Amino acid sequence: MIRYGLHVLRWSIVLFCLFGVVTVSVAANKTPSVEVMMDRSTINSGETVSVTWKTKFAKYCFISHGVGLVKRKGTIELTPVETTTYKITAYSTKWRSNMSAEDKKANEIDSTFTITVEGVKPSVSFAASTTSIYEGDAITLSWDTRHTSVVSINQGIGTVGTKGDIKVIPAKTTEYQLTAKGPGGVVIQKVKVKVNKRAQ
Repeated sequence: MIRYGLHVLRWSIVLFCLFGVVTVSVAANKTPSVEVMMDRSTINSGETVSVTWKTKFAKYCFISHGVGLVKRKGTIELTPVETTTYKITAYSTKWRSNMSAEDKKANEIDSTFTITVEGVKPSVSFAASTTSIYEGDAITLSWDTRHTSVVSINQGIGTVGTKGDIKVIPAKTTEYQLTAKGPGGVVIQKVKVKVNKRAQ
């Protein structure tokens, strides 16, 4: 009787599998989302901002400007040297590198956040094309500044743009001085050009 009962039970299971209703559930592909929070968005030069992020339906995230790969949620301390807009990209659990562009778009989401840095000291690059010439020769002064509002050069040149170059013909050995002023202070750079007499 025991063997018969087991035999009947075995066939019942087989018949149930053959004629029963099978339900298959397919999970919907959900686009990830990311939320970013900062303890403050404006700092003075040298200060730090605490940035926290959390995601939904994400596998991991990537933050720009050298931060790199991060977990799908977390907190990081950032100390940008200048006003910077960061981008955080959240990738879904289904994201793959060999996806089509359309599929990638559906499986990743970008969000940006900006940290404004005030009081950044001006940075200056100031140079002459050559620092030794003969009488009557011309040189080119070139400069590039950042975080500046007013830039000027002495020796009668006056106010100039934040970036540029100019040709001059010094009559004698001359020291040129560039002064850059900005919210973070004043920076001065000098370049000296020696003028040699021509052989008679």
